[in-house]
Amino acid sequence: MAGKDFCVQTDIEGGVADFATAVATRICHDVAGLLSAPTGTLELADEDPEAAVLATETAAALVARVQLLRAAWGGGAGPLDAAAIAALAQGLPGFERLRLDVAELDGELGEVAARLALCLLLAAVPGVPRGGGIRLAHAPHGGVCLTLLGIGATWPEALARCVAAQANWHDATAPRTLAAPLVCLLAAQAGWRIKLNGPDAIAAPR
Repeated sequence: MAGKDFCVQTDIEGGVADFATAVATRICHDVAGLLSAPTGTLELADEDPEAAVLATETAAALVARVQLLRAAWGGGAGPLDAAAIAALAQGLPGFERLRLDVAELDGELGEVAARLALCLLLAAVPGVPRGGGIRLAHAPHGGVCLTLLGIGATWPEALARCVAAQANWHDATAPRTLAAPLVCLLAAQAGWRIKLNGPDAIAAPR
């Protein structure tokens, strides 16, 4: 175990600068993108009521995005029930075009399962077409299962590659695809693993 811990620590130290840069770049990109709309519309708010409404909506989207990233990547949100996960999922890019089904989540997901579920949602979004969706359900041993819904929905190549190759910290250096290696790394760090089986992604203890 000590040898394994040392190897993980070595990987972290070796790629920490690139990893930190990737996380910062991704968060700044998301925040800047959402801020650009209210910055322009606020100037028109006194003259155009619709501009004020748009500014309010985009401000709410910004708050939702930050809350999601904090819970998923920062951790510490604790066990979450279906309502809490659905609320945090509103921060997903393109959430308004996504069908999120949490009806099968009876009771809470444990802290690790809930965090990995949020991370998998972030990783899955690029592979879900407009009108598609994601269903969440409990998996054996306290795990969680996410199922892609809709024609053409598929797990992004970046996630499939990281799951198959057991991603290391040096893989988490591209801001655009950061969610894929990060969910695998967080799972490994918690002693869990991610499995992809067709439309299903299952996160469960090893």
